[in-house]
Amino acid sequence: MANTLEVVKFRDVIPVHAMPRVFLEMDPPAVELKGRDFRTADQVYLNGYRVDDFIVMDQQTIIAQIPEGLRQFRTVSVLSSGFTLTSKPSKVDFEIGAKTRRIRGVLKLMQLFCKVLLQSPGSDIFNPTMGGGLQDLVGTVTSADASTRNMVLLSQAVSNTASQIKSTQVNSPGLPLSERLLRAELADIKFVRQLDEARARVRLVSMSGVVGVAAVEL
Repeated sequence: MANTLEVVKFRDVIPVHAMPRVFLEMDPPAVELKGRDFRTADQVYLNGYRVDDFIVMDQQTIIAQIPEGLRQFRTVSVLSSGFTLTSKPSKVDFEIGAKTRRIRGVLKLMQLFCKVLLQSPGSDIFNPTMGGGLQDLVGTVTSADASTRNMVLLSQAVSNTASQIKSTQVNSPGLPLSERLLRAELADIKFVRQLDEARARVRLVSMSGVVGVAAVEL
């Protein structure tokens, strides 16, 4: 089974159950986050802004610095350093990071799918038809008033990407079943007016039956 370099990171989203206290007297101010298990916490976001500094006090508690100018908390996200095969979505980050690693199996398949999904057709001179074109939709899919049209556009991008990947994999007879795409579908899409974002979940199933779910923010 061939490995490939990880350039797309799928980070598990750790549930936050409560924000019981805000420490305005601290310099800088901070907020307390409560959850079930923060041992693998790697990134914290408040209202979509990445927190510069946070401390995992214990398994259930994080103290996170409040970004400058932030007065109200609409959304909070805690991301894990790892990826697990669950029905819950993993947030997609595009980075290599300080420590590189090689991946295989369904994680390699998910990375390939996300790269092709975002790719604009015509950007690869050697394969000009390749690409789901999702990157071209950025800035045009954040209107909740046009949710039906946006869902259709995103569904088409996912469907086109799946068809392209399956066509290329036909010519790879030695490809493991865990890296061979069976189907892909747009699970759902939500619009966040305050952040002018669209958040979509894509569900992939490999030929081996392993399922992966990725969350993409536009």
